[in-house]
Amino acid sequence: MEEELWGPLDMNHSSYIWRDEFTFNVADGHRADQTLGREIRRLEREYAEGGVVTTIDDLAKFGEYVLAQITAGNELYLSMVEPQIDIRDYGEGKRMSWSLGWGVEETPAGASIWHTGAAGYFQAFIMLDLDSEKGFAILVNSENGQQIKPDLVTDLLGLNHLSTEYSPSALSR
Repeated sequence: MEEELWGPLDMNHSSYIWRDEFTFNVADGHRADQTLGREIRRLEREYAEGGVVTTIDDLAKFGEYVLAQITAGNELYLSMVEPQIDIRDYGEGKRMSWSLGWGVEETPAGASIWHTGAAGYFQAFIMLDLDSEKGFAILVNSENGQQIKPDLVTDLLGLNHLSTEYSPSALSR
């Protein structure tokens, strides 16, 4: 990752492993009941399922790069966002799928990709609208943080994206 992505993109504050320098750039977490949660997950080894520690600046650089690669027609990146597993068909041209690491939405308004992550009180969401070539990323320090997602998706991208309706239980529908 350092050689292929983080180094070339100048993502100096991203890692799979906790680094002591991160301690000075971490906010306190907030539990769902609004009490402070000071426990921070400090990974000591890489995990296949994820666990990236990053900053909003680095996450935005990553999103801009991925969007640029897809827009440029880079076959590797296009294959990464090709739907692999259907999550839900909403009818009327609306469908949500999983690709290789990204949620994929297809609606009459266009296609978008998104990814989400969570480690206790800390949550992340990134969404890239492939047709408008716009996107956004958020990092929150609250168990309730994903609740702001629907308004942000609508306000920032101007659309009611399917990701606002996604929950893991959608897989069983």
